[in-house]
Amino acid sequence: RALLLLSPDRLTPGIFSRRCAHRCREHGVGILAHSVLGKGLCTGKHSADHIFPDDDERSKGGYAKDFSGDRWRAFCAATDKLKVIASRRGYTCAELAVGWVRQQRVCR
Repeated sequence: RALLLLSPDRLTPGIFSRRCAHRCREHGVGILAHSVLGKGLCTGKHSADHIFPDDDERSKGGYAKDFSGDRWRAFCAATDKLKVIASRRGYTCAELAVGWVRQQRVCR
Protein backbone atom coordinates (compact mmCIF):
# COMPACT_ATOMS: atom_id res chain seq x y z
CA ARG A 1 0.00 0.00 0.00
CA ALA A 2 1.32 3.43 -0.94
CA LEU A 3 1.31 6.56 1.19
CA LEU A 4 1.22 10.21 0.09
CA LEU A 5 2.69 12.68 2.58
CA LEU A 6 1.11 16.12 2.34
CA SER A 7 3.83 18.48 3.43
CA PRO A 8 3.31 21.80 1.65
CA ASP A 9 6.01 24.41 2.18
CA ARG A 10 3.34 27.10 2.08
CA LEU A 11 -0.26 27.45 3.20
CA THR A 12 -1.60 27.47 -0.33
CA PRO A 13 -5.39 27.27 -0.44
CA GLY A 14 -6.58 24.38 -2.58
CA ILE A 15 -3.22 22.58 -2.60
CA PHE A 16 -5.07 19.33 -1.99
CA SER A 17 -8.32 18.87 -3.87
CA ARG A 18 -11.26 16.51 -3.51
CA ARG A 19 -10.26 15.08 -6.88
CA CYS A 20 -6.84 14.16 -5.53
CA ALA A 21 -8.44 12.53 -2.47
CA HIS A 22 -10.80 10.58 -4.73
CA ARG A 23 -7.90 9.36 -6.88
CA CYS A 24 -5.98 8.27 -3.81
CA ARG A 25 -9.01 6.31 -2.58
CA GLU A 26 -9.44 4.70 -6.00
CA HIS A 27 -5.86 3.51 -6.05
CA GLY A 28 -5.48 2.55 -2.39
CA VAL A 29 -3.08 5.37 -1.64
CA GLY A 30 -3.22 6.56 1.97
CA ILE A 31 -2.59 10.19 2.85
CA LEU A 32 -0.62 11.38 5.86
CA ALA A 33 -1.59 14.97 6.62
CA HIS A 34 1.25 17.18 7.82
CA SER A 35 0.77 20.36 9.82
CA VAL A 36 -2.99 19.92 10.11
CA LEU A 37 -3.19 23.06 12.22
CA GLY A 38 -1.31 25.15 9.65
CA LYS A 39 1.65 25.86 11.91
CA GLY A 40 -0.73 27.31 14.49
CA LEU A 41 -3.03 29.20 12.14
CA CYS A 42 -5.97 26.84 12.69
CA THR A 43 -5.68 27.10 16.46
CA GLY A 44 -7.15 30.59 16.19
CA LYS A 45 -4.86 31.86 18.92
CA HIS A 46 -3.00 34.46 16.83
CA SER A 47 -4.65 37.70 15.73
CA ALA A 48 -4.11 39.44 12.40
CA ASP A 49 -1.75 41.94 14.06
CA HIS A 50 0.44 39.24 15.61
CA ILE A 51 4.13 39.47 14.70
CA PHE A 52 6.17 36.30 15.04
CA PRO A 53 9.60 36.67 16.68
CA ASP A 54 12.75 36.47 14.53
CA ASP A 55 13.64 33.02 15.88
CA ASP A 56 10.26 31.57 14.84
CA GLU A 57 10.29 29.65 11.53
CA ARG A 58 7.08 31.43 10.51
CA SER A 59 8.93 34.75 10.33
CA LYS A 60 11.58 33.67 7.81
CA GLY A 61 12.16 31.81 4.59
CA GLY A 62 9.22 30.54 2.56
CA TYR A 63 6.84 30.92 5.49
CA ALA A 64 7.36 34.65 6.04
CA LYS A 65 4.96 35.78 3.31
CA ASP A 66 2.23 33.48 4.64
CA PHE A 67 2.57 34.67 8.24
CA SER A 68 2.77 38.44 7.69
CA GLY A 69 1.14 41.22 5.74
CA ASP A 70 -2.04 40.98 3.68
CA ARG A 71 -1.79 37.23 3.20
CA TRP A 72 -1.61 36.67 6.97
CA ARG A 73 -4.57 38.99 7.55
CA ALA A 74 -6.60 37.08 4.94
CA PHE A 75 -5.74 33.75 6.59
CA CYS A 76 -6.73 35.15 9.99
CA ALA A 77 -10.05 36.42 8.60
CA ALA A 78 -10.78 32.94 7.23
CA THR A 79 -9.80 31.39 10.56
CA ASP A 80 -12.15 33.80 12.37
CA LYS A 81 -15.00 32.44 10.24
CA LEU A 82 -13.97 28.88 11.07
CA LYS A 83 -13.97 29.76 14.79
CA VAL A 84 -17.62 30.82 14.51
CA ILE A 85 -18.55 27.59 12.73
CA ALA A 86 -16.64 25.52 15.28
CA SER A 87 -18.17 27.38 18.23
CA ARG A 88 -21.71 26.78 16.97
CA ARG A 89 -20.96 23.08 17.07
CA GLY A 90 -19.26 23.16 20.47
CA TYR A 91 -15.71 22.75 19.14
CA THR A 92 -12.54 24.77 19.06
CA CYS A 93 -11.10 25.81 15.73
CA ALA A 94 -8.29 23.25 16.18
CA GLU A 95 -10.80 20.46 16.86
CA LEU A 96 -12.70 21.43 13.71
CA ALA A 97 -9.50 21.29 11.60
CA VAL A 98 -8.40 17.93 12.99
CA GLY A 99 -11.94 16.56 12.69
CA TRP A 100 -12.11 17.57 9.05
CA VAL A 101 -8.87 15.75 8.30
CA ARG A 102 -10.05 12.67 10.16
CA GLN A 103 -13.26 12.62 8.10
CA GLN A 104 -11.31 12.29 4.89
CA ARG A 105 -11.40 8.54 4.43
CA VAL A 106 -7.94 8.37 2.88
CA CYS A 107 -6.14 10.34 5.59
CA ARG A 108 -4.14 8.48 8.22
